[in-house]
Amino acid sequence: MFVHEKKEKIKLEYFDEFLAYMTVERNASKFTISSYTSDFRILEEYLKERNMKVSIETLNVATIRTFIHFLRLEKEYTNETIRRKIYALGSFFKFLVENEYIGMDKNPMSKIRAPKKEEKLPIYLSEKEIRTLLDTIMKTGGKDAIRDKAIISLFAMTGLRRMELINLNWEDVDFGQKTIKVTMGKGKKQRILPMPETLYQDLLAYMNNSLPITNTALFITSNNKRVNFRGMNNLFQKYIKRAGLSGKGYTLHKLRHSYASLLVQQGVDISIVKELMGHSDFNSTKIYVHLNMNNLRDSVDKHPLSHI
Repeated sequence: MFVHEKKEKIKLEYFDEFLAYMTVERNASKFTISSYTSDFRILEEYLKERNMKVSIETLNVATIRTFIHFLRLEKEYTNETIRRKIYALGSFFKFLVENEYIGMDKNPMSKIRAPKKEEKLPIYLSEKEIRTLLDTIMKTGGKDAIRDKAIISLFAMTGLRRMELINLNWEDVDFGQKTIKVTMGKGKKQRILPMPETLYQDLLAYMNNSLPITNTALFITSNNKRVNFRGMNNLFQKYIKRAGLSGKGYTLHKLRHSYASLLVQQGVDISIVKELMGHSDFNSTKIYVHLNMNNLRDSVDKHPLSHI
């Protein structure tokens, strides 16, 4: 079930203006806005629990450092999560400085350094696991099986980001050319992705099952509303459990990793993977290169000097 939960607004001064700026002028995605709101809600609760005023004045270098210490030791957040929260704070204070709400010398983030990024191997579902997941959907999904399979197939066979899939409309799917037009959150850039035949058949079945179509959104709930993050995550975890794939750290975003990883393992050029994934630079794509190590070893072994 897709649920929308309403929470109390952040009381920190200028925060609403900051979100408006990020949305309108920086073209930040709904996911980014939601993440920033969540990050600052944690900060606000931290201040309240310590009877500290929820104010920019309170957020000096010492307070932010103890907050980061709290995130590490008490919340037990990973380096990557802490890095993201530090960058969120950095963006907020940069906004305050640029709009002359505070002076440059009052920006505490200028003295804060994010922890080093950890280079981790991406977790991804194998081809067999994805096939098992899709089969499970059709066997146990009931009346929603065709829609749910189309959603998971689209993730697995295009590597879309969650927000990209949520924002898809029927007009973005070209059944004649077998392509999908994807609008990226940052800068509203677009890319055209080819549909594999299996995905084409899944989306075609979903379209025929959805007639007459009365909503522009590609994927909708039983209440005729566009699907949302929480609902899709719940949907994915439900089928992961039914497929016997729990406990492996699989999340909806891991299907994006699976898409890139399986392409690289099949020898697809990394520059093509970069374009298909919508990465702005190779730094985001290079984590998949090592997954092709067996192929690289086979290639090296063909060198005439490899066998002396």
